[in-house]
Amino acid sequence: MAFSRFLSFACGYVVAAAVGFSQAGPSAAQESKATTAVIEGTVVNSVTGAPLKKTILTLRPTGSSLESNERGTVSSIETSDDGSFRFPNVAPGPYWFMAERAGFAPQYFNARNSDTRGSVIRAHSGEEIKSLIFKLIPNAIISGKVLDADGDPLRANVVVFRYAYRTDGKTIQAFANASTGAMGEYSISIPPGKFLLVASPALNNVPISAAAQATPGTASPEGPVLIYAPTFYPNSLEQYGAVELQASAGVDLHSIDFRIDKVKAYRVRGKVSAANGGLQLVARNSPASSRPPQFGGVKEDGSFEFPAVLPGTYHLMMNGPRGGSIANQPIVVTDHHLDGLAVQFSPMPELKGTVTIEGDSKKTVEGMQVGFDSFDNGTNPLGRIDKDGKFTVRGILPGRYHPWAGLGGGGRYVKSIHYQERDVTDTGIDVTEGISGTVDILISLNAAELSGVVVDDDDKPCAGVSVVLVPDSGAYLGYNSVTTDAQGHFKVGYLRPGDYKVYALEGILYLAWFDKEYMKPYSSNGIPLSVHEKDKKFLSLKVIADPQK
Repeated sequence: MAFSRFLSFACGYVVAAAVGFSQAGPSAAQESKATTAVIEGTVVNSVTGAPLKKTILTLRPTGSSLESNERGTVSSIETSDDGSFRFPNVAPGPYWFMAERAGFAPQYFNARNSDTRGSVIRAHSGEEIKSLIFKLIPNAIISGKVLDADGDPLRANVVVFRYAYRTDGKTIQAFANASTGAMGEYSISIPPGKFLLVASPALNNVPISAAAQATPGTASPEGPVLIYAPTFYPNSLEQYGAVELQASAGVDLHSIDFRIDKVKAYRVRGKVSAANGGLQLVARNSPASSRPPQFGGVKEDGSFEFPAVLPGTYHLMMNGPRGGSIANQPIVVTDHHLDGLAVQFSPMPELKGTVTIEGDSKKTVEGMQVGFDSFDNGTNPLGRIDKDGKFTVRGILPGRYHPWAGLGGGGRYVKSIHYQERDVTDTGIDVTEGISGTVDILISLNAAELSGVVVDDDDKPCAGVSVVLVPDSGAYLGYNSVTTDAQGHFKVGYLRPGDYKVYALEGILYLAWFDKEYMKPYSSNGIPLSVHEKDKKFLSLKVIADPQK
């Protein structure tokens, strides 16, 4: 007689895990005393249902601060010709389960897309988890040509940008790329989603006339340089003129052709003080711009030159063995060459501060991470807390930030943050005009806890769903998100006291919950929640299908 533990691994999908006695003769006693588990199943194409051979599968212990797996180790196998797999000796504990195969994006088990973690698999001593079906989502193919205004092929790098969210709002980020062939052709394999394409032509061999005499730091009388600039599909220098592409699983989008015209660019030339390495020219306020950074060297006499720069405002940064530094003034390119610039650099600014635990001097914060999420320049500099509770975070560009501290486990939350002796817990800090003062973070051990389960319309548990908590106050540190496990369960053990709306969202983009416009379609689905310190609450939530697909 065998005992089966039923596990729900997706909405409406149930598999049995056989545990206990086997009728296989002599091995029955041994199996009853087994200290490891068995995990087996099949990998299939989520669109066609066809089994997938040559898929690399990896079990990786979760190792998170809230649920660590001390005994498990990373193990990988390849699926057989019929798509089947078997992990015979899995140490007990929770694991992330990932699949990788050509033509498919790396994907976690039960993930709704390639961007989410999916659900955790928990292995128990002597257990056999059988008949798992890992549905791998096939990539789409985008192909076409990069041509000039006359229809002749161009050498270029085609970059796929996808929408993403940061703490400073919606943006785009480079995701995949490919170089063109002899006839300007390209082909890129990408997971399903909405994308923008940018073609960045190779450096142009446009002759630049000899430098005319000009007053240092002023415009040169020469005319502009004509170059092929990075261009959004089909023919726009700016994102607002781009055409969005919708790529579905397994679909081939062909004839996505670029037509690129030459545009005006200008030379930037000058000298730097205390040369300490290579230079990098980065578009200011455009961290996800289609314009890639330009790199340049510094000669022995301190001189540098960027031969063709598009109009715009730029940061000039220097990276070297003694650390990074940034020019004291931005570089502004308008409608003329810039010659004879005298550039002074300052070390990249740094923020110092402390992290303490309220009312308990024995609790340590050493080794925990502290960071500053930008509201306006796209950076997220990080640091580590030392044994005295102090930290230093380097690489702070001018702008607005919200500090945070890694909590090192459940039951904790950031109770207050002070800067320049002001409470900035909900507002963040502004160092646009420079840094003056320390950031002091207080952690409480009295966090609230929320646990629960997410089910579908048939009351069957749903794995791999994002449970999002949005604070009514809009306070940055109040936002939280976790993913349901294989049984549809979730737990948030580090809630700040306050009032929230709770959502169980299918396929939401990471950090999109900070965007009020993105969340509008879900506004009527939020479940109210109010918690105080040390509260323990439970919610049963209905999964919300993504209306924005």
